[in-house]
Amino acid sequence: SSVFGANLAVRQSRLVLDPAGSPVGEDMTGLRDAGCRAWCAYLSVMIFFVFDVFCRLIGDDVTNDIQDTFGLNAVSVSTATGTTFFAAYAVAQMPAGILLDGMGPKYAMPAAMLLLAASLVVAGTAPNITVFVVGRALSGLACGFAWIGTVKVVRSCWGLTRSGDLLLGAVNAGGTGVGAFLAASPFGLLSDAFGWRGAFLAVAAVPLVLAPFAFMVISNGSHAAQNHDSEMQQSLLPSPTLLPQILSTPRIWCLVVFMAGFDAPFETFTGIWAAPFLKTACHWTASAATNAVSLLQLVTLASMLLATPVVTALRIVPRQCLVMAAVSVSGFIGFAQLVLSKQHCNPLPTTLALAAIGASQAGNVVGWIVASKDPLCQGAASAGYVAGTINAMVIFIDAMTPILFGLVLDFNWHGAVDAQGGRLYDLTAFSEAMTMFCFMLAAGCGSSIVLSCLVSKTN
Repeated sequence: SSVFGANLAVRQSRLVLDPAGSPVGEDMTGLRDAGCRAWCAYLSVMIFFVFDVFCRLIGDDVTNDIQDTFGLNAVSVSTATGTTFFAAYAVAQMPAGILLDGMGPKYAMPAAMLLLAASLVVAGTAPNITVFVVGRALSGLACGFAWIGTVKVVRSCWGLTRSGDLLLGAVNAGGTGVGAFLAASPFGLLSDAFGWRGAFLAVAAVPLVLAPFAFMVISNGSHAAQNHDSEMQQSLLPSPTLLPQILSTPRIWCLVVFMAGFDAPFETFTGIWAAPFLKTACHWTASAATNAVSLLQLVTLASMLLATPVVTALRIVPRQCLVMAAVSVSGFIGFAQLVLSKQHCNPLPTTLALAAIGASQAGNVVGWIVASKDPLCQGAASAGYVAGTINAMVIFIDAMTPILFGLVLDFNWHGAVDAQGGRLYDLTAFSEAMTMFCFMLAAGCGSSIVLSCLVSKTN
């Protein structure tokens, strides 16, 4: 969900419409004229967004290796791999918007890609945990440009049209699923072959090669469009009363509780602790654990792709809110099954539980469709600012959850260590920690039901 805070760019993007309703740009003039360069630009930002999701979840398969390398406990490794990235991602949002406006995506996006490549090299060659944390923070800053740049490029090519909406939706659903899958089996195989350091260095080649390609195909738009930006800058500033309105609206808080309720557990579990849970607590082989996490990510992709047409067909927001409740229940059932596995971690129930957790990510699509229809958005006028505010609060919870999860694990640690001296956590420790996820998903389910009632009352 963190990518959606960058919807601020919808209001800030350089977009000028000709009388026919197509955006005016350098040679990106809408769907009817979108040629090879426009599609190449779309491909470049889509790959960058896939890599954004990949970098968020990259730590899961190598959590134990990083613990052994630097001698970390659960809190430290959660902070180093998860919280650091999300905190930097959140900090990057507004500066990224300013740089994309000032430099334009033609320069800002390749610069972010190069920063991401450098950050992976820093993390992969880190001699100590401090340097590794710096690398993860730089990755978060770089990835903070991914969704904003995607929005700006797509809107430049296809404008505020249904085609543009569908293309952005395709990036969100497909990019999230593909990025999550690549962070599981493929990255696991890479780390098995070259070690976690070699794997980090290998993947750094992707943004390094992508940067010059993006520079060649992304356009900043016409001079007329840039002048139009200056004229419209005042109107793009949000009303000073909008933020207090947002923070005092119960609907917004219901959305925040729902989105954080399914997203924070998913990011913490799949991004850091899924593989260690299966390998050390359930005693699965490394390949079996990696395959199970890959299945989870494939279910995530399928659920997000299916969610868009289903939710769109429902049309009425209260009904869509009930879909939000259903996906929360799916995640709750998945984690509840894992919580109940205190003594035995049988393969079939555990695999089904992981699939249920993956299906809960349909909430990513549903929640933001509902959020975009909130009356505070005033159509499209304030949609970016409202989405950015919601996302800032969700990111904060995303960043804090790994720390809390690690604290519970360390509290329930019984002294077991591996051959390298790294801490090993048993099923009981993981069960206690994942109980927190169940409470978060239950709160998300309840908030979506309350939201359905609030929207019905408003209507």
